[in-house]
Amino acid sequence: MPHYRTGVLEDSIKTVFVPEDSVTGEIATYAVTINQNAWYARLLEFGTSKMAAKPFIRPSYEAKRQEAGQVVINSIQEAVKNGGQ
Repeated sequence: MPHYRTGVLEDSIKTVFVPEDSVTGEIATYAVTINQNAWYARLLEFGTSKMAAKPFIRPSYEAKRQEAGQVVINSIQEAVKNGGQ
């Protein structure tokens, strides 16, 4: 694996809508996925028996979790204030 940033991993992270876990007009479920171009992503995130983990997803999630939660709360409050429209 290269010891420099190529951008492949960053470009491979995608957010996808999961319709089977969503309810129209009520719940929209999304998942974060990584395409096959970054096959090594799991090895970096969790490490191997020969390499320490170098997580990239979990720190990002933790850094933005509060902010994302607040956006959801604000959206709900706005919808209630406007009568759900």
